[in-house]
Amino acid sequence: MQKNFTLLLLCLIGLTASVSKDIASKALFVTPQEGWRLNSSGGIEQTTDAGKSWQISYSSENQVINDIHFLSTTDGWAVGKDALVLRWDGEKWTEVFVFATGALHDVHLSSPEYGWAVGDRGTILHWDGTAWTAFPCPLDEALVKIEHNETGAMRIRSQKGTLIWRERGEWQITPPASE
Repeated sequence: MQKNFTLLLLCLIGLTASVSKDIASKALFVTPQEGWRLNSSGGIEQTTDAGKSWQISYSSENQVINDIHFLSTTDGWAVGKDALVLRWDGEKWTEVFVFATGALHDVHLSSPEYGWAVGDRGTILHWDGTAWTAFPCPLDEALVKIEHNETGAMRIRSQKGTLIWRERGEWQITPPASE
């Protein structure tokens, strides 16, 4: 039986949620009243009354959203199946074209001009404020999580547990811990 509960995160900036097998949805609030969450069908729901009621904000029979991230009430991003990238402008979700294939699993932006998305077969996309561009990756496996260390530097984790990051322009790779 799948757990069906909402985890409320009351933060003001840089919010991310992703669907997991154990959690049907996570809610992310940009203000105490306005928030978003992923539902178990792979869609996006929005609330404007602190989670008392939820309305479908984005849904598609052919697409599944894997992750959402918000910088503000008028700047949100979602990624999903078939290299889907959506942008929230405060009123509606709009699809953004990217040169990628396969699922995107995680998205994180640190500002309106700087962000990353990762996905299948080593896909890394970089946002520069105007477009998403492919970034070379040393791995050919699913990248599932963008992490930040204590200094704020970005690290990317693969489905197999490999950790990669750039240092002085070169990729650094830490293999998964053996069990």
